[in-house]
Amino acid sequence: MAHILIKNSLSELKAAKLNVNIPTMVTTTSEGDPIFVLETGTTYLSASGIKIRPEYVDKVNGFKNIDEALANSISKIASQIDWTPLTKDDSSPYVIEKRPVGSNVSISSNVYIELKDDTPSAGIDLSDVQIFLDNGVIEFDITDECEVGGTPLSYSIHWRPPFRIMTQ
Repeated sequence: MAHILIKNSLSELKAAKLNVNIPTMVTTTSEGDPIFVLETGTTYLSASGIKIRPEYVDKVNGFKNIDEALANSISKIASQIDWTPLTKDDSSPYVIEKRPVGSNVSISSNVYIELKDDTPSAGIDLSDVQIFLDNGVIEFDITDECEVGGTPLSYSIHWRPPFRIMTQ
């Protein structure tokens, strides 16, 4: 059995211990990979003061989807925990890196932006983020063309021009 400590990013005073167990191997896939039952539980009480029931995930392929199954079961349990008192999120996310910079940038340059939000925080709400490319004459909304990766507390945003202009 493994133990994992989880925190709510808006609750500085509390961490909850989760127990993770793989009690049995159910079977194997056609390729011979083992399939497990994943059990995740905690002794913390729910927000209504009752015991939180363990989460069971069957058919977890130990080599392919255990991370996703574990993250989902932890999320289900964490959403039931009483995290009060919560801390007010009164700081805005900020840009920690951006490339390229300056006024004489090639039109074929990739764009990279890294956003960060410090705890205590509810995280960055990407639904409000818009990315505009300004060529000095017109602003282009490239939000839907950007690749986004990361976590709610730290996102990286990449944009690659759809085509490159070759210069000699």
